[in-house]
Amino acid sequence: MKLNYNGLIREIMEALDADDIEYLHENAWHIEIGIQLLNGYLKELAERAIATEDFFLIDWCKNLLIITETEESEKGSETA
Repeated sequence: MKLNYNGLIREIMEALDADDIEYLHENAWHIEIGIQLLNGYLKELAERAIATEDFFLIDWCKNLLIITETEESEKGSETA
């Protein structure tokens, strides 16, 4: 299954702007699935960045707060 990121953001924005609670109820499931997929992709990206020691991606993941530094980070380890 693929994630349409722009479509997900558009759907979230439409749900936030909706005046009708029915619209929100009808689209909440799609938004939930999209967020779960996005979280899965981000976790995979963070784990790959750590495993390959790709410091560019690690910095991006840190900026997005996907990766946090632990006490062992001073020795070069991060957790996703």
